[in-house]
Amino acid sequence: NITVTVSSGNHGSTTQIASPACVKNATAVGAVDKTNNLQFNRNKLIDVVSPGVEINSTYYRGGYLILDGTSMAAPHVAGIVALLQQYKQEESNRVLDKDEIDAALKTSDKIITDVTGLNYTRININKALISIDNKPPTFTININPISLNLSSNDVSINFSAIDTNLDNVLVNVSYPNGTLITQSSNNLDFTERMQLCIFRT
Repeated sequence: NITVTVSSGNHGSTTQIASPACVKNATAVGAVDKTNNLQFNRNKLIDVVSPGVEINSTYYRGGYLILDGTSMAAPHVAGIVALLQQYKQEESNRVLDKDEIDAALKTSDKIITDVTGLNYTRININKALISIDNKPPTFTININPISLNLSSNDVSINFSAIDTNLDNVLVNVSYPNGTLITQSSNNLDFTERMQLCIFRT
């Protein structure tokens, strides 16, 4: 149940991929350039594609070098797999199985059709993350006074929000004479009637 991402080779073949990407259950990764054109090996044996042209990479002789190839593309996918596993651990303390990872990797709004007529899924980390996010955020709101129909009273709002990897909370308060948006706050005070909406970001 370990996801192994493997570069598919750089020979330009439309019928074959390199070993060990051809091994059963390996995740074979193809490459696209910056304009989403398929490069190098591409055929029905490839699972997903990712950027693999003009990649600024570490170099075995030291320093950095701009390189091309499916060997530049596969680490992008390996990195996404690691992030997905970390997220699921923090969300629900469990490990995603290979089928779940494969499904998440193929959740993308970018489908590339090659000149061969085959369709390829280009990775999209945001779409992949959303696809495995099954735990809704929880939040609490305390309003004093409870009635918001008293324009002559001060109104205090205390809230808390909890979600996996929550960076901040966006609070949008609308009232008859205007609106206010604030971030990363636990207390709000107003002297007008208001309507409160909380959004996760």
